[in-house]
Amino acid sequence: SRSSSASTGRNGSARSISRERSFSASRSGQRPDTASSLSHYCDVSGDILSLYGVDSLCELDKNWGVQATAAVTTVAFHFVFFDSVVESLYKIRGKFPGVVSLVFQHNNIQNLQQLNALSCLRRLDSLTIHSEGNPVTELSLWKPYVLFRLSHLGLRKINDEDMTPSDIVNAEKLFGSLSHISTSELPQSRLLSLLGDARRKQVLQAAGIKHDDQSYLADSKRHHLINAELSKSQGQSVEAVGKAGLQYWLSESSRKKFQAFQSHVEAGEKFVRSVSDDVMHVYELRQQLEEVWTEIIHNIVKSANQQMADKDKYMRQSLEDLQ
Repeated sequence: SRSSSASTGRNGSARSISRERSFSASRSGQRPDTASSLSHYCDVSGDILSLYGVDSLCELDKNWGVQATAAVTTVAFHFVFFDSVVESLYKIRGKFPGVVSLVFQHNNIQNLQQLNALSCLRRLDSLTIHSEGNPVTELSLWKPYVLFRLSHLGLRKINDEDMTPSDIVNAEKLFGSLSHISTSELPQSRLLSLLGDARRKQVLQAAGIKHDDQSYLADSKRHHLINAELSKSQGQSVEAVGKAGLQYWLSESSRKKFQAFQSHVEAGEKFVRSVSDDVMHVYELRQQLEEVWTEIIHNIVKSANQQMADKDKYMRQSLEDLQ
């Protein structure tokens, strides 16, 4: 993949190379698998990794090399279903540690809950979600929610718009209550797991419980001690934990929607492949016609001259044909 990206940089855009290969393949009698190439398109240009199509995420499993992975700071997803992206975020986080910017276009991002999935990244300076194919951008509060939920990542730009301190304060005012709501509905074991190892040990030690002692889960008295310690630290950690409680889990309905989306993609690929085959067939017929066209014209003129060599005979024959 790294060598292909370097080749792309030397010879121009990957799209022009793809068109040249398709043309040369057609001249040699081969028919490129257009639908397949569109669904697997992946390219590194400078510090931007661009992924096109539903199957392009498979390219993340390839060995990109240390230099290529270190150079990438922006990942752009085009025509990739967002729920598929969610399952690959940890892979991107591990393989491309320098990523600080994400771009989404035609990803079917429909609601604010889906944006919670981006919280697993180490850092995010800039987020761009194009309105094309992403209905969530029609919601008036999607930017404040993103700023609120991803504040721990250091988010500074949303759709190329700089976020100011007042924007952050307004976002906290709008959605701050969600932190308390989310923690109030979580069981104590889940709440402790969201605290992180260091903070969880502090709370358990303050309650007189060893961090490796699991018996407190069935002890109501110890539950009260832990709740008391959590209440003491509410201003310090529970609000952050509340944000961590805002997650996006792929539900069964989401999976069904994704399966339906996949079926539509497959149907689209078949249609594109069919159209491509028809175009190539017409192109081949046109080439064949160009090769024999002069001979056809020559035969027509020769036949006409032979028939009109004897004009009287030709006229009588023409009248008989008309009768």
